[in-house]
Amino acid sequence: MEVNPVSTEMELDNKPTCETVPGLPQKKHYRQRAHSNPHSDHDIEYPLTPDHMDWSKQYGEFATGRRVEFADIGCGYGGLLMRLSPKFPDTLMIGMEIRVKVSDYVNEKIQALRKHHAEVGHYRNIAVLRSNAMKYMPNYFHKSQLSKMFFLFPDPHFKNKKHKWRIITPTLVSEYAYVLREGGLIYTITDVKDLHEWMVKHLSEHPLFERLTDDEMNADPVVEMLYDNSFQHWAKMGGGGEDEYESLPTHSIPVHLAAGALAGAVEHCVMFPFDSVKTRMQSLCPCPETKCPTPVHSLMSIVKREGWLRPLRGVNAVAAGSMPAHALYFTVYEKMKSFLTGNTAGHEHTLAYGASGVVATLIHDAIMNPAEVVKQRMQMAYSPYGSSLECARCVYNREGIAAFYRSYTTQLAMNVPFQAIHFMGYEFWQQVLNPEHKYDPKSHLIAGGLAGGLAAAVTTPMDCVKTVLNTQQAAEADPSNRRIFLQARYRYRGISDAVRTIYSQRGISGFSCGLQARVIFQVPATALSWSVYELFKFMLSFEGGHSS
Repeated sequence: MEVNPVSTEMELDNKPTCETVPGLPQKKHYRQRAHSNPHSDHDIEYPLTPDHMDWSKQYGEFATGRRVEFADIGCGYGGLLMRLSPKFPDTLMIGMEIRVKVSDYVNEKIQALRKHHAEVGHYRNIAVLRSNAMKYMPNYFHKSQLSKMFFLFPDPHFKNKKHKWRIITPTLVSEYAYVLREGGLIYTITDVKDLHEWMVKHLSEHPLFERLTDDEMNADPVVEMLYDNSFQHWAKMGGGGEDEYESLPTHSIPVHLAAGALAGAVEHCVMFPFDSVKTRMQSLCPCPETKCPTPVHSLMSIVKREGWLRPLRGVNAVAAGSMPAHALYFTVYEKMKSFLTGNTAGHEHTLAYGASGVVATLIHDAIMNPAEVVKQRMQMAYSPYGSSLECARCVYNREGIAAFYRSYTTQLAMNVPFQAIHFMGYEFWQQVLNPEHKYDPKSHLIAGGLAGGLAAAVTTPMDCVKTVLNTQQAAEADPSNRRIFLQARYRYRGISDAVRTIYSQRGISGFSCGLQARVIFQVPATALSWSVYELFKFMLSFEGGHSS
């Protein structure tokens, strides 16, 4: 096709920037997950038939007397559309993209370009639709309407069970043959050899398609533009400039480990004074804090009687245990979630989130339980230990290694439902507040706090039992001499002993001791934990993307 002067003028604006085109959107505000489940029930509006489709909403008056001829399926951030527009100025082209933020970005970019070139009418021939081409292709296009279809770097869906999600399948190829006119072309390109062979196989086996010869491809001016666009894709994957957000880098195990360790340290240390209050209120050892009306009053009582640093006793033990525990905890959760959901998100995966949390808890508690024992014995009123190391040494000498895991089954009985509720709640609120699952500090903070608070309130009774087993303190104490009578042999052998003792001494209300303090501790702690985890996962993953 001969290129007229208008087309040449348009080529000069091939790579517009915010400096050359006012109002051009920035990709950093439109970050989006790289993958989307095409079989999910997306909230998409689509026409009943092609005759019901009003293309004037996309092209305005320029659509009069014209039909869409080019379709870029999974158009991403619209790079190909911007390149094709000046080459075929009278041809209507549509990009179809399932991801909300990505389609919003392309639409905003097209509108900005049209406004900037309003006097000469450039970019009127391209538009974008948020839609699912795997489901609704025949709803948009008549039979034999399209002359070109583009499939650039589609999702490879490596797992065998996910191959049905691929954009090129025998059923879909038949649909493409229906909307393509005789002599129409399908263009494909990918950097995955297996996917390339898959697409060539299914297209070649279809009776209505045949592969072009090398001479035919060399003579097609569009082919060269596809390879230009592939170089742009490689730049996006490698982390060069603004285009790096086309495909967010996959989070590796070192990223999860590092982000999880930092999140664990923040979660357990920032609100540690209220954890000390909760331990004292749940312990069977008499202390003044049990009579305070609120956890804040209890904290002030400890500070007034024992000094500012007293609520922080044992924080070094929990910091040492929480970093490796949470590193594995978040890593196992992310990998299990990815395995069970296939890297997709939605309310339909709620049970998968819970199951992933349960598996992560088994690993977390095995590492964290000894630190919990030392921490809670250091937190007790009239605790005789001078340091966490001294406490660990005394417990080991008097009660053996079993003392550090005596409450492990109780810890699991508490933390399995806690983490199941916690993760299901977090993912639920993320889906509500942040359906695109992009990095959003506000949604991470709110979702983490709500999920942690609910889980803490529900599992408080088992936390009371765990505290009694960890501290192993009888109800006898000598406040006047600031002494506590430690038993040479442990008194509470298991959950039944602790439950029976709590009920006999405090009644049913004994299982709700420390509820307020536990919720006050968990809401900001889990909110901060998720915020720090998502922040460092975001930062470290992009650093890894740049270094690759």
